[in-house]
Amino acid sequence: MQIKQSEKIFIWVFMGLFTLALFLVYFINANKYKNRKKYFYTSDGFFVNGIKRLLES
Repeated sequence: MQIKQSEKIFIWVFMGLFTLALFLVYFINANKYKNRKKYFYTSDGFFVNGIKRLLES
């Protein structure tokens, strides 16, 4: 199946906007906390744990 150039661009733009939206939500939530570094990098220093904590809250 051949994907047209315009469709390819649309997919990239959509993916970019989706990622941007996720990060915006993440940063807005992180800004609610005074200690931002602790929020992003937990005791074991993993960014993933910050995301897990965000999903749990």
